[in-house]
Amino acid sequence: MNQPIETAVSNYFSQWLGHHPYLVWSISHPLPSFGLLILLAFIVGGLIKAVGRVFEQIGLWVLKTPFKLLQPIFRRIWSSIAQTFGHNNLGSWQIASHLAHPPLTERRAQILERLQVLNREQHLLLEELSSLGAVNLEETSQTHARQTICTIGHSVSESLSQHTEI
Repeated sequence: MNQPIETAVSNYFSQWLGHHPYLVWSISHPLPSFGLLILLAFIVGGLIKAVGRVFEQIGLWVLKTPFKLLQPIFRRIWSSIAQTFGHNNLGSWQIASHLAHPPLTERRAQILERLQVLNREQHLLLEELSSLGAVNLEETSQTHARQTICTIGHSVSESLSQHTEI
């Protein structure tokens, strides 16, 4: 029973190799055979890595899925505990976000305060420079424009502080 199958397969391959003589030549010579062997090794290695990545992704999915499915339950438990003890409705991720990014009014106040400090320092430096007598007209006009901008920032800061007090 094996004889007819073996004969059919060998006839098929001999006919196929007869139609592709370059393949017969490359297999019979050592240098092309070595190149084909290296190419085959890279292909097999790539397939093994791909299968490994698939198994890794499946494993990570299997490990993450129970936590993702139970996350709504944990949120409900956490919110009921927070309501029981009278805490506000901020979750831990919201509190962390609030601490990492303070409200815009606080940030504006910080920026305006820094501008005021820089304005005072600039004013002191200009006084020292004018006492040295090394100021020309162009520099004075540029610094006057900068002082005007800082004054505007100061007035915005005052209006913001009055607004936040109200």
